[in-house]
Parts: sequence; C-alpha cells; structure tokens
Amino acid sequence: MARVANYTIKGFLYQFNVTLLAILDSQENSVTTVEGLIEDIDIADADQITAFQCKYHESVDRFVLSIVYEPILQMMLHFKNNPRHNIAYVLYAHFPNEPDGEKQLTIPELNRIIDSSDGSLQKYTSQLKNNFDTGAFHKQFKLIMGYSYDTTVADVQERFAQNGMEPGDIDVLVYPNAITIIGDLSIQKDEAKRKITKAGLLAILRSKRTIAISRWAAALKSYSKLLKAKRKQLKANLDKNVRVRHIFLSQGLDQFKDEIVIFIHRYLQKYHFKPCHLNTPLFCFDCNQQLFEDICRRLISKKIKINDGILVGAFDKQHFLRDPVTNPSKKIREFDLRITTLDIAMNILNEKICDDLYLVAPHDNLGINPLDVNVERLAVKNFKEVRYLFWMDSNYE
Repeated sequence: MARVANYTIKGFLYQFNVTLLAILDSQENSVTTVEGLIEDIDIADADQITAFQCKYHESVDRFVLSIVYEPILQMMLHFKNNPRHNIAYVLYAHFPNEPDGEKQLTIPELNRIIDSSDGSLQKYTSQLKNNFDTGAFHKQFKLIMGYSYDTTVADVQERFAQNGMEPGDIDVLVYPNAITIIGDLSIQKDEAKRKITKAGLLAILRSKRTIAISRWAAALKSYSKLLKAKRKQLKANLDKNVRVRHIFLSQGLDQFKDEIVIFIHRYLQKYHFKPCHLNTPLFCFDCNQQLFEDICRRLISKKIKINDGILVGAFDKQHFLRDPVTNPSKKIREFDLRITTLDIAMNILNEKICDDLYLVAPHDNLGINPLDVNVERLAVKNFKEVRYLFWMDSNYE
C-alpha cells in the first residue's frame, strides 16, 4: 500500500514538473490552465491551444498501447465535439524502458483504440465508432515519451536558471515554491483561478523569499535541505519575545493525541516562561469537542494555566481575548496560553491580530488566509519535524 501511495504522489509531482516545463517553454504571456480542457495542462497561444495529458508509469515494465487508451479516447472525444477549434493534443507519458521522444501512432492503431471492447471505455467508444475522422485527429495528436522523473526535475531547475533565477536559490527556494504554486492551482474549482502565465509565475517566484513546506515537499529529494533552511528562516521571529503568535495544529499530525500536550508544555518552557514574555500564545486544533476537552484536562494536570474562553458554561469572546493578570515580581501569570478549536478561532482571527500565524497541518487544508499577518504554512507529517522547525530539538530523525 505504501508503495502505491508513493507512486501516486510521484505521479502528481511528475505532472507538476511537466506543467512547469510547459510554462517555462511557453511565450511570456501565453496562458496556461492547470487541469484544463481535458485534464492536466492547456497552453493558449495567440493562434492555438495545446492540450496536454500527463501519465506517469514508473512501475510498468513495458509500454503497451492499451494502457493509454483512455486518455487518447478523451482527446478524441474532445476533438470530435470541438471540430472548429485549433487544438493540438499531446499525451506526455513516461515508461521507464521506453526511449524518450515522440512515438508515432498509425491511423490503424488509433482505429483499434476506438474499436476497443473494454466495457469501462464504452462511454467514449460508443460516441466515436463509425462517426469519427481519425485521419484529421492523427494530424493534431502527438504521443511523447517523457524523460524520467529525476531528469525532468533537473530540466525544470535548469529552465529556472535560464530564466534568471539565482542558481543558489533554485533547489530550496524557487523550485519547491514553484511546485507548491502548481499544486495550489490544480485544486482550484474556479477555472479562472487555475490560469497562469510564464511572466506571472516568474514574478511570483522572484517576490517570494520564504521557503514553502507544502504537502508535496516531503516527497522531494531536497526535503532535508528544505527543513533545515526553513528552520533557519523561522528562527528570526522565534527569537523575538515581542511577537504575538497563533499556532494551529492539525490532528492529522502523526500521534496527535499522544504528543500534543507534551509539545505545548515544551513550547511554553522555551518561548513563554520569562516575565518579558508578555504576549500570550494562542493554540488552536481542528479536533472534536471531546478530544479538545481531554487536551485541556491534561494540560491542567501538568499545572499549565489555560484560557479556553469558557465563562459560566459557555464560550465568551471577551473573556477569551482578555490579557492575563500578572504579578512579575512574584512570577505569577493568570494563564499561560489561550486554547481553542478551529471553528471558534475562525470567527475571532480578525479581532485578535497576531504577528505570526503558524499553520501546522500535513495537508495544508485548514482554509485560513488572513490579511496583514506573517503566515507560515508548515505541512509537515509529525511532531519530530514540528519540534525541529521550532528549535525545540536539534534533529527530526
């Protein structure tokens, strides 16, 4: 199962890399739609649209035409339904033992695809049999055998260098940020939000100086470098006592229930224990009420004073947002942290503005996009990595 999951993730990353190659090889203002007309990528130039499908078959020993019947049939059906549009169709597929470059398919081979008796393909073949101009489609279609994953990644990074990106920034800044941008575009429901140009992509990347630790980063070969570089970036703000911090931790983290209380305790010991630590941290979780109450009880049992906003049996916003009463000379503080759940926090984010918002979620799916706040999206997998990034441990192994 793990191997299948790894192939699936690598398949997505391969598609993202092919998308980046297509964008970087296009004209400055050609519009690329991620997940476009048929699937995956569209490049719209002034006089033509190129529609790409990308298939990654690293685990397949040899190329067999039937493996790519469905994407070709999808392209055929689109061609049939849009006869007046100037669209070039490209199927970009990787098979490890197949030579790179264009693979010529004959008209009889295309007809054989249409005549397939595979029941799962009938929704396509039933609309094409005896009613399709195979010759015309043949002129508009290319099957290209793509390079290996590693070669494709190297090509993408070389394209960035050719487009003026600093070579020293590409591996741990430009490239992972670019993968994150394409991944974010691919999940947008609105087609208009899935469009980007080469000029636009390069402008975004040049403006980004923070390292993206996205859900895709863990599958990159540079992941260790990314974590190390991100750790250094986070240190600048973590070292400042005056920063107001909100930390959102997803229960999707490995062993969340077992480790969350220990993590909070260690965080307070490192970042909120001196009299000069005046800004109370806010911790938030995307968990159910039962688990939240269990966490609160466990924190109290460790003699950690919490403010969960509960007043006379109900949540009270003003009670939650108030500052703690303190007595610095006696090292007494009314409470050490604010703690709440995601649904409550979403309603008060704009009322308790922070300096730094840390979103720690393996899939970066908390749906939080505040304005005028330094947002650190840390799509890590476990608390070892979280503690490493927060300078609480010296390694994450």
